[in-house]
Amino acid sequence: MSSRRRPLPKLFYTGDILGFILNHPLNRQHKLRALGRFLRWQVGSRLAPGPVIIPFVNQTRLVARPGLMGATGIYYTGLYEYEEMAFVLHALRPSDRFVDIGAHIGAFSLLAAGAVGASCLAIEPVPASFAQMQENVNLNGLSSKVHCLNLGIAAQAGRLPFTTGKGAANGVALPPPSGTTAPVASKTVEVDVQRLDALTTGFVPFIIKVDVEGFESEVIAGAERTLADDRLSAILIELRGHGRRYGFDEDAIHARLLGLGFQPFSYDPLAKSAIPGQESTPRTLTLLDGINRAAGTTIYIRNIDLIRQRIATAPRFTVHGQTL
Repeated sequence: MSSRRRPLPKLFYTGDILGFILNHPLNRQHKLRALGRFLRWQVGSRLAPGPVIIPFVNQTRLVARPGLMGATGIYYTGLYEYEEMAFVLHALRPSDRFVDIGAHIGAFSLLAAGAVGASCLAIEPVPASFAQMQENVNLNGLSSKVHCLNLGIAAQAGRLPFTTGKGAANGVALPPPSGTTAPVASKTVEVDVQRLDALTTGFVPFIIKVDVEGFESEVIAGAERTLADDRLSAILIELRGHGRRYGFDEDAIHARLLGLGFQPFSYDPLAKSAIPGQESTPRTLTLLDGINRAAGTTIYIRNIDLIRQRIATAPRFTVHGQTL
C-alpha cells in the first residue's frame, strides 16, 4: 500500500486528525493501539496540561506540549512526516552531515544526530521554537552533535520579520506581492538572516531539509555553492504552493534542482525494493515526473546509485515498538 498522504498540518487544520492517525502507515495494523495513544493524550493534556517527555525513534525522546502539533503528531504516529523522516533514517550514516533549515522543535535533527549519529546544523529563526529545539537537543545529550542557530536563511544577509505564535506554520512576514492578498501578521519578531553558503564552509551536507513556509526560493538563491557541491546527495524541500504568498514560482525551484542533476522521488520504507539481490528489503524509491504534490515535501536525489545502496543496507530503527 502506498505511503503517500496529505501533510499533517493540513489535516490538523481540517480536523481530520483521527483519520490521519488511524490510516498512517505505522498505525494501519495497530489501530487500537494508535487510538489509545490519541485518547490518552487528549485526556491527559487536559487533566494535567504541561510538558511531557515522549519516546521517538530508538532511544531518542522529545518534549511534547498541548498545541505543539509536531510533537503530538510524533506521539500519535511515530513519524509524522513519514516518507521524509524514514528517508533521513535510512540514507544518512554517522559520518555524514545534515542541515535542517526550518528545524522548528528539531525532530529531523534528533533523527539525524540521535538515531543515526550524523553531525547536524539545525537552523530555526523563531525564538520560541528555537528554545524548544534546544530543549530537545539537550534532553538527548546531543549538544556535541547538533549545532543550533537562531537564524533565518535568505538570499542575502540581513534581518527579516517572522511571525510568532503559529507553531510550525511560522514564516517570513513580508507584505504580499502587488495584486495578491494575505492575512496581516499580528505578532512578528525581527531575526537575523544569512545565506546558507555562509554557513556551510567546512560543513558540506550529505542531505539538506528545507521547510520554510514558502520562502524556499530565497533559501535556494543563497545556496549556490552548497547546491553545486557533488557531495550534497539529497534535498528534502517543502513545495506545496506557499511560495505564491511572496510571488515565488516553485516550478522554478524544481527546474533549478533538475538543472543541478537532482531528480524527484517518493519513498516507501515498507514496500519491497527492486534492487537486484535485495528483493526482501522493504524500502523503495520511486522516480516522479514532477513535484510531489501528494506529500507536500519532495525528495530530490542526485547520487541515486549511492542512495539506493545506502537505503538497502541501512540498519533497522525502532519506533512505537515497530522496526523500520
